[in-house]
Formats: sequence, structure tokens, C-alpha cells
Amino acid sequence: MWVDGIRPLRASGLASVSAVVVFNVMLYQSTQMQPLDALDPEMVHAVDDLCTAYCGDFTLGGLARQVDIFGAHGQALDVRAGYLVQDGTRQRVMTITLPVVVNDLWTEAHEAKRARRQPVHRGYDLSGDIQAVGNIGGGPAPLDFTGINKSAHERKGGRRDGRLQVTTFFNPGPAADAAHKVLSVLPRTDVTAMYCRGTALGAPSANLVGKQIGYDGTRGDDGSFTFGVEMQSNSYTVEWGRLLTAGKRTDTTATNGTSVDFGTGSTAFGLQAYLHVFAFTGTSVTVKVQQSSDNGGADAWADVIGGTFAAATAVGAQRIQTARNQTVERYLRVVTSGTFTNAVFAVSVIRNDVAVTY
Repeated sequence: MWVDGIRPLRASGLASVSAVVVFNVMLYQSTQMQPLDALDPEMVHAVDDLCTAYCGDFTLGGLARQVDIFGAHGQALDVRAGYLVQDGTRQRVMTITLPVVVNDLWTEAHEAKRARRQPVHRGYDLSGDIQAVGNIGGGPAPLDFTGINKSAHERKGGRRDGRLQVTTFFNPGPAADAAHKVLSVLPRTDVTAMYCRGTALGAPSANLVGKQIGYDGTRGDDGSFTFGVEMQSNSYTVEWGRLLTAGKRTDTTATNGTSVDFGTGSTAFGLQAYLHVFAFTGTSVTVKVQQSSDNGGADAWADVIGGTFAAATAVGAQRIQTARNQTVERYLRVVTSGTFTNAVFAVSVIRNDVAVTY
């Protein structure tokens, strides 16, 4: 299951923004199962069970306004059949597109918005200059490989993409993180961006390495001046992770951070991690991810192999990833070391639940 896109609703209220969150739910089964004639009936039965649940409890237990079954706000509930090849094995696939309408997802009041959402660009916190967050989404494009001898669609994953769109106020101020100063540069090289959905430890965050596309100004009749900015991924798609820092963390000396519980048991597919350094005083700071199966009880904290960022000496951002088949334990934390008197930074980690290859 993955998020395909998030889009605000025009029918939102004056103080808050409701949105449609579109999920893709994939069910798959090896085509080598026996008996072969039972493959499609079992897949259809599983899809029927899920769709019955989505339609029968379309508020998802009160978590959402509704599952948009008939597409009143665009995308409708949809099921597509096909095939894909994974690890050399042909799989029968059913993909459910699940649009969910969520009430009051974002608060429009300025102070609340700053506290809850935190767009970051190359180590600069731009949240104070962001008017609105647009589309955040991505994933592999489904390529049609349906042969003339097939009775249903056969698809394989194509080029991965990712996008992050924001609208900024015009702020030419002298501060280092003034939006105009950061974004008007229009760098031609890859930049690293992060969107924090809240600033609590463990909060969800979207991460993207890509190109900044455009910095187009719009002048309103009322004198307002805003800019539209889009990030398009390069090499990686949007990676949704969790914060291992409570928003921006400040360390004045080597520190062991508070852990985050990523759920039952370990996984065997590695992790990716993003570091943004917002301010720094000193020679260097080394930030690394540590793990434990029981939060440092009988299983002492240990460095994640491949989970150490390059020593940071200034404002900036980094992305690292471990081996793809590496075991990652349930609890993760961030620790710092080095020679410094002030390091302000944020870390987001993606612990893979399935095999991920870039």
C-alpha cells in the first residue's frame, strides 16, 4: 500500500483545508500457485472483501469523511487487474485505487500552520514563508505489457517519479532562510527537500531529492505577491518516513536522542535517511542512526551499518541508504558526536517494509 497523491478540496472551510488522499492497495499472488484455476477466484474474493469493507465502513472507523466511492471529488474507487514480475517470479496483481476524503487536514490559521507543517529546502526552514502546500505524491508509472494472448491487463513498474509543490509569499528579507533568497537561486543541480507533517518525534515526513522547477510569480489585484515552486524527483521517488527528531533538534554537545518505535519486530530491507542541518557552530558534527530490538534493554544500542551521515560543517542536507537486504530493528534513534557548540538539525528515516531498489 502506498500514497499516490494528496490534493486539497475546493469545498474546504475558511479556517481549515480538507483533502483527498489517494492510496494504491496492491494484492498479488504467484502465478505458480496450485491449482491454477483458483488463482483469479481467490484474488477476486480478496478484492471483494476489501471493497465491501471500504463501502460498508466508508468513514474508516471515523478517521475520514468518506471513501470517495463514486468519484465526487475526482478519482473514484477503482480496481485494475494485471501482472508483474518480482524477483524473477510472475505475479497476478489486483490494484485498488482508494480515494479517501479527510476533513480539516490542514489548518489555515498562520500560527497553527507554522507549528504543524514544516517545509525544508537544502537545510533552510521555509515554513514561515509558505502560503500553501500543493501536491505531494509519486511512485512507479504502470507500464502496459499486455500481450494479445492475455485476458487481463499485465503491467510492470516503469519510471519512478515524485513531486512536491508549494506556494510561497514574497519575502526578500535579510534572514538566511527567507524564501526568496533560497528559492530564487533556481539551482541546476539536485536539491534535497523535506515536508514535515507535524513536528513531534515520529511524525510523518515526505522526502525528495530532485530539481527545483520554476519560481513563477503571481501578482494579485489586492497587491499580494506569491510564487509557485515545484520539486520534481531525480533518481528517487518521494520517500515517506518518520522524524527521528522532534522537528528541529538543537544539540550543544554529543547527545543520544530519544527513540522512535517503528512497530513490531525487525525488517530485512534496509533504510534510507535524510539529514538537514539548519545552523552550526564548531568544527564538525557527525549524525548517525542507532538501533535496538527492545529500546536499549537487553539489546544494547548499536550503530546502523551504513546509517552514519558524512560529518557536517555547515548548513546543508544529505541522503544516505543502507544495503537493501540489511536487517533494521524495531527502535531507532539519532545520536551526535564531534566538536561543536551548536547544531540545529532534523532527521527523517524510512524503514523499508518491502524490498526497495534504486
